[in-house]
Amino acid sequence: MIPFYIIIYLAVCVAIFGMVGDDWTGKSYADRMAWLVIIAAWPVTMPIGFLIYVVNKARD
Repeated sequence: MIPFYIIIYLAVCVAIFGMVGDDWTGKSYADRMAWLVIIAAWPVTMPIGFLIYVVNKARD
């Protein structure tokens, strides 16, 4: 079974790329860098959030 946070991650990536979409070329370099940083941070933050969730569930 695919962990749900991977599905969320993919959905968010699609949403982000969808929002950027045609405006990608019109945005400034800094805006594009900010989006890339946000996208790059997701694989790091999602598993950490998932682990915190699992630990909290285990305590109950």
